[in-house]
This record gives sequence, C-alpha cells and structure tokens, in this order.
Amino acid sequence: MSCQSINNRYTAQIVDGGALLPETRLLLSQWERDIGVEDNLRRAQVANTLGKASRNRVGRILAAFRRRYTLDSDRLHALVLLARADALQVTLDRLLCFCALQDDPLLMDTALCLLVPTYRAGRSNITVAEVANWLGQQCSAGRAAGRWSSSTIIRLASGLLSTLRDFGLLEGVVRKQICPVFMPAEACALMSFLLYRDLSSGELVVNSPVWEAFYMTPFDVERGLIEASGLKLLQYNAAGRVIRIDYPAQSAEEYARVITQRKT
Repeated sequence: MSCQSINNRYTAQIVDGGALLPETRLLLSQWERDIGVEDNLRRAQVANTLGKASRNRVGRILAAFRRRYTLDSDRLHALVLLARADALQVTLDRLLCFCALQDDPLLMDTALCLLVPTYRAGRSNITVAEVANWLGQQCSAGRAAGRWSSSTIIRLASGLLSTLRDFGLLEGVVRKQICPVFMPAEACALMSFLLYRDLSSGELVVNSPVWEAFYMTPFDVERGLIEASGLKLLQYNAAGRVIRIDYPAQSAEEYARVITQRKT
C-alpha cells in the first residue's frame, strides 16, 4: 500500500472544520438548486441556518462546505438528493467522507499512511502522539505548507483523529480505535460511479487507493459491487483483470435519483 497524495503540500485547514456532518446534512437538505452556490451559502449565513453563535464559526463551516462539496455541481446535486432520503443517511455519510478525503490530502494520507497500516498489522489503537510524530516527519520532509509549531502539530493531530472518528473510520472519545466500516451497497455503487467518471476503467475503480481509507481491499470492493449488481443498481462483470461496470445513468445526480427511488 502506498500513500495516495504524498507529494501534495499539506495544510492545517482541517482544524477549522472537522467532519461537520450535522451541519453538512442540514445545508444539503435545504439546498435550492435554482439559486446557485453563492446565493445558497449567503442565505445560510444571513439567516444563520446553522444556529451558531459566532459569525466567524459560520464562515469557517461554509468555507469548508464550499471547498469539499460545491466544486463539482453534478456531485453536489447527487448529495442533495441523498440528504433528503432518510433511508440513505449512512450512504450519504460515506459519500461525504469520500469527498472530504479527496479535498484534503492530509486527511487522506493520515488514513492511508497511518490508519490502514495499523489496521493491517492487527492493531486497533491509534494515538495523538503517533499522528504528531508522523506530522513532524512530514514537516521535516518539506511537505507542509508552512512551518508548524509543536503546539500546532499536537492540535492538528488531535483534530485529524477527531475528524476521522466523526466520519466513522475510528471510534472512541479519548482513546481512538480503528473500527471496521459498514459500506452500504448504495454507497459503494455511487462512489464507484464518481471514480469511474475520472478513471474510465473498471479495473482502476476497483483498485483505487481511496477504498483503502475505508479498510476495503479490492476483494471487498468487488463484493460490494456484486451486491449492488444484485440490487440492479449497476451491472458488474469481471473476466480475469478485465472488469466492466455499467451504470443506469449518465450523471451522478441522475444516478442518485435512481438509487433514492429504489430505496424508498
């Protein structure tokens, strides 16, 4: 296993947000497609939809939401549909984690370079000290966008673990432990669709490193896609290394609509 985004410059942006799952679900559930991204975000800030006492806090939440979820309008509209389907909350949470990991190379690499090897070694505990030590190594290697003080590194290590815990990749309040991740067939299907848009290859989709962040091997991915195929969410065929995946939709939004209609 290799770290996916190890050559990217790391930022400490995660400490300004975290997973923000309740806030993200609320923003998505109230999203109005017809008025555009900036108007939606402005409305949320002016009306204080999130119910936060600090305008600065609201601004940081909206900035994280914009960065993670609004740059791909098709994907955003798919998330909005999932947010309005009560039966698909776990699927939505997995997709939100997927988006956040892709947005933040440091969050992704904390999962790929620390959590996954720990999990594969048969250990369950991961400590702030371990993450802080790794962050210090990244700073020394010049991978951080700026110089981080020791206090910043500790705060960032704690924030990374808390974020990954809130996204369901860890559990525990004080002592963080790695826990298996339940990946619904609907989440596996939609995540594979998003990957396929960029990779245009069934083999590359199944072997994408992003699945490893959810502690999934290619065998686990294939099993999830076969389950999705059984639910008629896609067609999955494999002959050796030749893998073909066919979807009943051309866009993420259309595919999310197919999934929500079959779930309800």
